[in-house]
Amino acid sequence: MMGLTQPNGTRARARVERCIGSEILLRLKLGYELACCTALAQHASVPDYHTSGAWVAVAVAGVAARLRRLDRAQTAHAMGIAEHHGPHSQMMHCLDHLTMFKDGSG
Repeated sequence: MMGLTQPNGTRARARVERCIGSEILLRLKLGYELACCTALAQHASVPDYHTSGAWVAVAVAGVAARLRRLDRAQTAHAMGIAEHHGPHSQMMHCLDHLTMFKDGSG
């Protein structure tokens, strides 16, 4: 999921802002770093497997905070809100009972 959601949002926003390549790459790197760190932290917090959308929401909030030039406290609040309201579905349920849905969708 990190490979789909985060780059598309970054590219779309960069097009609107007419960003240079180095800023686009920095945003992509930041998004991937935030998503990976969030995924590791969430998986360590509970024995269940989190679905991919749970960490992408936090990464997108972090990149958006940079775009909006939010301060540290505002960024922490934005990412905390994203984590709180992000999808927390049971990934293993999707594997035990196969459906056509992607994990965490719907």
